[in-house]
Amino acid sequence: MTVYVDVLLIINTLVNYFMLLGVKLITGAQAKRYRLVLGALAGGISSLLVFLNIGFLITLLKFITAALMILIAFPFVSSKAYIKKCVWLFIISAVFSGICFAAYMLFDTDLMIYSNGTVYFDIDITFLTVCTVISYAVISLILRLTDKKKPEKQYYPITLISGDENVTLRGFMDTGNNLKEPFSFAPVIVTGEKIYKKMYSAGGNPKERIIPVTTVGGEGIMTAFRLDGAVFMEKEIHNIYLGRGESIPQDCDILLCPDLLGENYEKIKKSV
Repeated sequence: MTVYVDVLLIINTLVNYFMLLGVKLITGAQAKRYRLVLGALAGGISSLLVFLNIGFLITLLKFITAALMILIAFPFVSSKAYIKKCVWLFIISAVFSGICFAAYMLFDTDLMIYSNGTVYFDIDITFLTVCTVISYAVISLILRLTDKKKPEKQYYPITLISGDENVTLRGFMDTGNNLKEPFSFAPVIVTGEKIYKKMYSAGGNPKERIIPVTTVGGEGIMTAFRLDGAVFMEKEIHNIYLGRGESIPQDCDILLCPDLLGENYEKIKKSV
């Protein structure tokens, strides 16, 4: 069977993309889509090793490629979290390779080549492209319908005040956000790079604090600064920090914390 380089690259890039999505789902790690695509592309390019006859070195190069894919696809939080993601990628890759090898042995098909840990399907590139587009459309539709089922009460407007800047944003109540400023125990809400820089500059570049962060993906740190104030649920807040996060959901501007609701925040405010 003739192996076409373009089909080989596309198929393995798609496979690697879904494997990285699997790592993201299992570890709960944050990752932007473009980074996942770049990581998958790096793995796809490595599929060209199928044309080389370098013996045991192929295994070493596969390990190096997997480690590089994780480094590209996910922000580095800690060595422990990085190794965990690599291990899961190896596990997912091993399962996928095992399934492909079993199919190859059982069905003895001429439409598939499995060599050096690389899989190649003899599929027309136009057909593959159409299937990919349809799959993406179906997945996007499912995600969109799922998003609409989210309770509206989870989203709240919040106005941030920093210097002369007064901005009202769409916030999502993240029940898993228990971040606190270590010294004052004031709540920390989290936003993306663009909004963070805007509010930070408007406040005259105030002193930043380091906030310890613990997620299912591992431990890390986050920079944050104290806002001049905020207005939430028609209540003025004078002791609250704004943190800079790696990945914020597309349907909101900022991740809120439960302490902003009810008596929890009142207790914090009285203690500082």
